[in-house]
Amino acid sequence: MDRDNERRMRDALEGLHVDVVPRLALRQREAARSLGMSERTLFDLTKAGEVPHARIGGMVLYPVGLLTDWLRAKAAEKNLVEGQNSLASGQTNG
Repeated sequence: MDRDNERRMRDALEGLHVDVVPRLALRQREAARSLGMSERTLFDLTKAGEVPHARIGGMVLYPVGLLTDWLRAKAAEKNLVEGQNSLASGQTNG
């Protein structure tokens, strides 16, 4: 197998890796993929201090539990704002 094929195979299998031990934290690429956003967007949010993370020995790690809580809070905040906007404009859900 040449190097290009090896790299393609490795990239294809990367998403199939299953850990036996639950992950406590993710690296940037994994966290971005889990959140459904680009690495650049996650980098920008991290730099702005908007997303929970920990810097350890030059690595940036994203604690899984804190990411889950953060995403839940963002969704609740968005739903609250949309609900207030609907009330202000006189829209109803029924």
